[in-house]
Amino acid sequence: MGRRMLHAILALNLASATVAVQAQTTGRITGTVTVEGRGLPNANVIVLGTNPVVGAIADANGRYSLGNVPAGAQQVQARLIGYTPITRAGAVTAEESVALDFALAAQAVQLRGMVTVGYGEQSRREVTGAVSSLMAQDIHQIVAGNPLDAIKGRIPGVDVTASSFEPGASDAVRIRGIRSISASNAPLYVVDGVPITGDLRDIDGNSIETIDVLKDASAAAVYGSRGANGVIMITTKRGRIGITEFTFNSTYGLSRDRREVPMMNGLEFANFRRESYRNGGTAAQKTACANYMTDPTACDQFALDPTMRANLAAGVSTDWQRDLLRTGALGNTQIGFSGGNEDTRFRLGVSALNQTGIATTQAYNDRSLSFNVSHIHSRLSLQLGIQAARSSHDVGLGAIMWDEALFNPPLGRDRDATGKLVFLPTEDGLLVSPIMNAQSVTRRIDRTNVLGTLTGSFELLDGVRIHTAFGPQYTNNDDGQFIGIYTRAKRGQGAPDATLRETQNTNYTFSNFLDLDRTFRGKHHVQATALYEVARFRTTFDSAAALALPFDNQLWYNLGTGSTPTVNGIFSRTELESWMGRVNYTLLDRYTLTLTGREDGSSVLAPGHKFAFFPAAALGWQIGDEGFMRRFRGISDLKLRLSYGRVGNSAISPYQTIGLLNRTWYATNGTYLVGFQPGAIPNPDLRWETTDKFDVGLDFGVLDQRISGSFDAYRDNTHDLLLPRALPYSSGYSSVLQNVGATKNIGLEFGLSTQNLRNFHRLGWTTDFNISTNKNRIVRLQSGLTADVGSLRWVGQPVSVYYDYKYIGLWQMADTALARTMCGCTAGSIRVEDVNGDGKITADDRVIIARSYDNPRWQGSLNNRFTFGPADLSVLATARVGFLINDSFTAAYNSLAGRFNNIETNYWTPENQSGTDPRPSTNGLGAYASARNYVNGSFVRIRDITLGYTFSNRLANRIYVNRARLYVRAQDPFIFTKYKGWDPEAGFSAGNGNNQFSQADVGGPAFRTVLFGVDLGF
Repeated sequence: MGRRMLHAILALNLASATVAVQAQTTGRITGTVTVEGRGLPNANVIVLGTNPVVGAIADANGRYSLGNVPAGAQQVQARLIGYTPITRAGAVTAEESVALDFALAAQAVQLRGMVTVGYGEQSRREVTGAVSSLMAQDIHQIVAGNPLDAIKGRIPGVDVTASSFEPGASDAVRIRGIRSISASNAPLYVVDGVPITGDLRDIDGNSIETIDVLKDASAAAVYGSRGANGVIMITTKRGRIGITEFTFNSTYGLSRDRREVPMMNGLEFANFRRESYRNGGTAAQKTACANYMTDPTACDQFALDPTMRANLAAGVSTDWQRDLLRTGALGNTQIGFSGGNEDTRFRLGVSALNQTGIATTQAYNDRSLSFNVSHIHSRLSLQLGIQAARSSHDVGLGAIMWDEALFNPPLGRDRDATGKLVFLPTEDGLLVSPIMNAQSVTRRIDRTNVLGTLTGSFELLDGVRIHTAFGPQYTNNDDGQFIGIYTRAKRGQGAPDATLRETQNTNYTFSNFLDLDRTFRGKHHVQATALYEVARFRTTFDSAAALALPFDNQLWYNLGTGSTPTVNGIFSRTELESWMGRVNYTLLDRYTLTLTGREDGSSVLAPGHKFAFFPAAALGWQIGDEGFMRRFRGISDLKLRLSYGRVGNSAISPYQTIGLLNRTWYATNGTYLVGFQPGAIPNPDLRWETTDKFDVGLDFGVLDQRISGSFDAYRDNTHDLLLPRALPYSSGYSSVLQNVGATKNIGLEFGLSTQNLRNFHRLGWTTDFNISTNKNRIVRLQSGLTADVGSLRWVGQPVSVYYDYKYIGLWQMADTALARTMCGCTAGSIRVEDVNGDGKITADDRVIIARSYDNPRWQGSLNNRFTFGPADLSVLATARVGFLINDSFTAAYNSLAGRFNNIETNYWTPENQSGTDPRPSTNGLGAYASARNYVNGSFVRIRDITLGYTFSNRLANRIYVNRARLYVRAQDPFIFTKYKGWDPEAGFSAGNGNNQFSQADVGGPAFRTVLFGVDLGF
């Protein structure tokens, strides 16, 4: 007993002596890690060269403390995935404390850290495919109902375009251009490892931590046919170990139209009508209008109806466009609660977005909830995630409302003397009040989406885990429309009609895979995955419509009270079965080989052709780690990537391989009967559309990553295109879907991130820049054709082209005889080029005209961030350059046909022969009118300007929060373009007023929004 006590005393004295010696030879380093002036939680701070490593993790306010740091000169590094690491020197004195602060900068194009790939994560050093990433800070820079707006123009090779500026409008996404002509070119969306259908409007934007885009075959091959057009992977936020945090972010702002289309006023419209009758009217009308410029009285008897004449005399000039515009509003509130320990982590987020459109009848509201919880127990890991969203989209008439507003003459009154709306502003039988027309149509799209992710994994052996993932998704879309009587179609007569369309999608993906991650002998790192997966998709569509409803306020409910009910329905079910294997081998942390193979079986293809195997291979070489690179001290990162892979596309409608029947109606003996007739010819040979993808890429970093970026060149060869082949009418069918034709797609991508200033006199400045270009060509068409003019397809030309006469100006008085001989034209009319030089303008003179909107010469973005102490400023600009648009907006509202109002323009007359637009005529602009519709759509857009101020920790604590930031933001404030319509991106489409059903996601005026926001953390 005494001996044991003596040993214990000796050990205690020895330990005390050791601690005393250590205390005399070590010191402490403390400080704060910040980004744009605010504390950065979870940043890793380590003392380089220490063994064991001396390090710490920053707390919720970005503060850290390092103890037991050896005395002397030390190099200390702060780093966090998504931010450029910074190393600072510090002199540590024994038993004293030294302060070192770090200001990190985010990287939009990330070259280090971990990256999400299919069915797992990989170190970016070992990623051999083309993968680009955006972090949460970049995603939240844009306030919108669709998270896709955040990546618009931000990632090279990813093209996000809007078809409309309506609230809640959807976006079209293309990764590395267009490959398929008839099948889908849309990418696959994956949320927390589970593929989903639809788009990202159903995902809570505030819950997104990162967006990773898999662009080449090596990266996307693990998803086989579903990843044929690229993959957009969403990783949601998780609770942080040891930190319980409550966050509150609220933004509110106002929106105004960026510009009105300059339409003719009352007097301009009157002269425009007079000139139209002088040029294109009957003989009597031409005679009456011959001298309208000196005395319009006789001409006005033909050119203006009595109401117009009275209103012209009274000085009426109604701005119908302004009558349908208002100040919009955008409010977005997001609340998050997260926390956890080493075993269990959780996060709950709720958000509410309310957007009132600048159009009087349009709005969008979205409520979303996100929740995830993960738990680790010994070798078992479980995770549950839920994304639920409920949105309501008030569409109104959509694009048609602008059709009515821009067509209506300014010589009609919107209200009478008592302030009551006037339904028939003029005596034109086709036009009604744009205001009443818009108010008489209600269309609301209610969408409910619930996505679940349930995953579990168990560690069988060291580095070997088995995973199971189940991802169910349910979507319900109710689309109801009510048409009142005060519309163009009903003209105030009869009773209202209504339609209800309901679509339900029930899908799930069930995955089981085995994962190996081991390092052998310190230099062989192997990651391997073996997968079996099934996915099933079920869609039902039902519609009901009724005429002559008794009440306006019943909308589309209780359609049984109407007359002539019609009911329709569609049902489809498809399945996908897959096996996949992937091996990622890295030697000496320098040379990486990736091999992937996936076999997919799709139910939509023909028996005997349902299954196909899609392989991929890639190499990665860390050139920067080679000995011969030591002489280039400025290069901190250099990696070469090469990849090849084959992917398949079966994104066509189901049941294309079997014969279908169409319903038809016929009468016999006075009885109305329903029957069926052949609708589609079966094709038992329908197989996969396949694409061979090649990619070479270079990732680089210079000056300790102060300059970093990537360059990629790629080529996609697509063959066995899924195309409808025309059939002779004698067959009884118009076409059959077959595997015919091929396309080629090539492109270049470049991304660059720079840290221009690092806390230089408290000033920081970083820049992110990217640019990309893409070209696609048709290589082969069906039956050996070199041209399919009816479908606008030519071998050697892009998939999407314009084919028309070439506009070269206007015929002038000196060319009257030539104009009459060549095309029967007159002075002031459209002149097109005689391409074949035969002295006549015929269909043979049509040519392929330049690049379309889908195929710009280049596109890119530039994002600058500045910090000065607690203040920060960011400016994001995007560009799309080198393309023409087929401007249906100009075609509709600058038609110069003399009946409807027109864009204010300098039109040609005998007295104004320098006019740049054709001479107006009641007969229209003739056979060559469309030739003038192709206009330059190039633009540079300032997407976002944000000015923020982050409270110091001391000031934040005074208001009982851990962090606080105030900011003001301008979204889409400016655009630089030669286009004269609403907007060259989505505002060049026109509504079709002859279509009674509302047109959503088409055109509409662009707007700018100014927002004020607060971001708090507790």
